[in-house]
Amino acid sequence: MNISKTDEYLAKTYLESFKLEVENYSKTEHDEKTPDFKVTAQSELYFFCEVKSIFTTTNDTGILYNTIYNAISGKIHSAYKQFRGVNSNHYVPNVLVIISHNMQINWHSFEELARGFIKLGPSSFVDITKYRMGRIRYEFREIDLFIWLEDIQAAKLFFNNHNMRNVALLSQVFSFDLKSISNETFG
Repeated sequence: MNISKTDEYLAKTYLESFKLEVENYSKTEHDEKTPDFKVTAQSELYFFCEVKSIFTTTNDTGILYNTIYNAISGKIHSAYKQFRGVNSNHYVPNVLVIISHNMQINWHSFEELARGFIKLGPSSFVDITKYRMGRIRYEFREIDLFIWLEDIQAAKLFFNNHNMRNVALLSQVFSFDLKSISNETFG
């Protein structure tokens, strides 16, 4: 099994731990690219799910922040196109699972991209809004939940508050208290 398929299996296992039914999306149903999964419970469609793996390699001198944010934003852009192929009116939530195989591209990198800045100290910031507000400005809004899944026991969830109806549904599915989800909307 290749690494991407292993990552899809990991995401499927994680989703099934919430008593969800995860079905591979039939690639013959649509002419366009489609998300990896349709996720249902009790035969009701809850959301579409796409799994993206990050394989960016680095050398001994480290990794430039533009490489980090281009890798993440590229995956968001690609997933958005797949969601649009089956859910162009955004009737059900879109969920993106990201699995990084590079320890330098991690949850903190994603959070920084979502915020649009890097905090270097108590009051020092680096502006990276060109990555967040550039190519993925609108794409980011169309993804209701980002799951950073490097370890099935320690998944990180980021609810995008742009569509509160979808956030409410997903917070129930993933047993999150809606009040504990930040009211901050990114983009």
